[in-house]
Amino acid sequence: MKCLSVRQPWAQLIVDGHKDVENRTWKTGHRGQILIHAGLRVEKGAAEYYREQATQNSVPWPEKLAKGGIIGVVDLVDCVDSHSSEWYDPGRIA
Repeated sequence: MKCLSVRQPWAQLIVDGHKDVENRTWKTGHRGQILIHAGLRVEKGAAEYYREQATQNSVPWPEKLAKGGIIGVVDLVDCVDSHSSEWYDPGRIA
């Protein structure tokens, strides 16, 4: 099974279904289930943003964000050059 490593808190948001795209510089031909691996580092400043999103969207805030392991499975459905998602970073592959 394929695996994608993502820094926290983004990994948790992906697994929970609140972050619908992940931005990369590369495309993959893989479609279907992939494991989400939470990296060892938490992105600076992102934890506070995640806490705000959790509060506004009734997303459970884990006591500790899991790091350094597989935290879930998601379906990779496509790779696109643009997307309407608030999470899309223009110029990247989503």
